[in-house]
Amino acid sequence: MAALSPLAAALEETILAHKIMPLASPWQDEIVFPYYQGLSIRNLAHTVVRLLEGRPVVTGIGNAPLDSRLWAHLDGKIKRVVLFLTDGLGWRLLNEILEQDPVAAQAMADLVGDGSLTPITSIAPSTTAAALPSIWTGSAPAGNGMVGTQLFLREFSTLVSMLHFWPDSGTHRSEVLEDWGLDFDNFMPVKTLGEALKFRQIPVYLLLQKDLYGSGLSRLLHRGVRRAVRHYGYTDLWIELRNLLAQTRGERCFVSIYWGAVDGISHLYGTTAEHAINEIRRQLVDLRETLLTDGVGDGRTLFMLA
Repeated sequence: MAALSPLAAALEETILAHKIMPLASPWQDEIVFPYYQGLSIRNLAHTVVRLLEGRPVVTGIGNAPLDSRLWAHLDGKIKRVVLFLTDGLGWRLLNEILEQDPVAAQAMADLVGDGSLTPITSIAPSTTAAALPSIWTGSAPAGNGMVGTQLFLREFSTLVSMLHFWPDSGTHRSEVLEDWGLDFDNFMPVKTLGEALKFRQIPVYLLLQKDLYGSGLSRLLHRGVRRAVRHYGYTDLWIELRNLLAQTRGERCFVSIYWGAVDGISHLYGTTAEHAINEIRRQLVDLRETLLTDGVGDGRTLFMLA
């Protein structure tokens, strides 16, 4: 792996030394435990609110931001926060690609600029149906109740897909759980980042694939979003991202982008298959081109790639 910056190396050492429990297994040293106290995706929402609030937050989402070494120098300087989540892209794989691929390495160097490329952890379990709620609520799965891809909901006496919110067996309409009494507004016992920012009169914008917007998980997470921009595939993703960033330039707001291709391709072909590597490389190159387009940046935006 390529040499890490001093900060990245220090954070990685902290993460790897964090052992929640002993495991009597020959592969116990390979496990990376969540670092909920400032180095996990759970802390992203808290950091967004902290920076956009402009002062220490005492209520709601905002009490557990990322390690201050990652953002303290930006305190009071940020007006817009943009979070691009590329689902399934891991820290070690990314660094291996950057070491072996000069094009990807240059794209990442251009993206980072004066910023930093540093590791954070996921949550446990690190599955999409649990990870996205942690990102959007700032709570660990035990706090928001989304602890897996499939859960047994005793009020309906059935096993339910937490991605689609329909029974895991049989053929049902997508609205069947609502017909049975499920209330998306109160299903999770915590507020979303969108709701927290809406309360603070800070608009939230969402860029999401068309067939994901309005799904069960989307309805659960995206409460409080002012405007959702939908795209169909890979190529229009970048056009819509450029347009959205140009439209929100200079505005105090939060912009969220989710793209799940690395996760999907990795499930289909394997994490280190040519297909996944090519997807990651193309994302970095196209992301650089989009962000460096005239009229997109404003000098007051924090861009986070996770």
